[in-house]
Order: sequence, then structure tokens, then C-alpha cells
Amino acid sequence: MSFGFPLLSDEGRKVAAQYDAVKLGGLAVKRTVVIVDAEGRIRYIKAGMPPDSELLEAIRGFGS
Repeated sequence: MSFGFPLLSDEGRKVAAQYDAVKLGGLAVKRTVVIVDAEGRIRYIKAGMPPDSELLEAIRGFGS
């Protein structure tokens, strides 16, 4: 599978900890969706599993 954007592999959970997305003392990660734009700004963050339509709306809003 190929994506038109980079994905992050956070093996040590360091990034997850910065986004307050760890639980059980760092033994597990809370599912959290973070969308970062090309300039490195966080454009969307939400714990859980947001619907695809919400994610697409957030991505389409990058131009605004």
C-alpha cells in the first residue's frame, strides 16, 4: 500500500507521550489521530476513532 504522505512509527512511544496518548504507565497507547500539515503544524488531533468524513473535512480545510 502506498500513501501520498509520510507516516510515523513511534516504537519508543516518545511521540505518543508528547500528545498525551499513552496509558497504563506507558505500556499502551490510546488510539489518537493527529494530522500535521507540511509546515509541521498540528491541524487536527482527536482521541479515539473519528469518522472518515471528519478527517477528510479537516484535511480539506488546510487551505483555509
